[in-house]
Amino acid sequence: MANAVIMPRQGQSVESCLITEWRVKEGDKVSVGDILFECETDKASFEVESEFEGTVLALLAEDGDDVPCLDNVAVIGEEGEDISEFMTNKDEAEDEIEAAPAAAEEKQTAAPATTVAPVVADGGRMKISPRAKNAAEKQNVDLSFAQASGPNGRIIERDVL
Repeated sequence: MANAVIMPRQGQSVESCLITEWRVKEGDKVSVGDILFECETDKASFEVESEFEGTVLALLAEDGDDVPCLDNVAVIGEEGEDISEFMTNKDEAEDEIEAAPAAAEEKQTAAPATTVAPVVADGGRMKISPRAKNAAEKQNVDLSFAQASGPNGRIIERDVL
């Protein structure tokens, strides 16, 4: 029987988590306890382990996606199983993408490429994830030059790298 992997709730006030890196891909065999992906909130990073044994049948989110808590992010089961009941998140996202491709193209051609400046929180602190802060310290990177691509103008690890 196929099982959905959900984005875990990482705290009472956490509404979504950013997937920073998938450690598996579709078709990989996984066991209970294997690390599936890394995610982060605005305050911490986590590794999410598999609660099921089987084959990764589908990944419903990609690296860099900000996924609401308790939404399906992957499906694990036996090869050949029907997973259509778990595909609602991906289908809705694909429908939204197909519904407005012309509008998206107009926006891209009309406006020049802009970079997102890091958002400064109350107290003059820059919004930065823990992983990004550690990466910047290890590589001796000046964060004032980072172009934020995370949710709400937050600097994430890939911005530092």
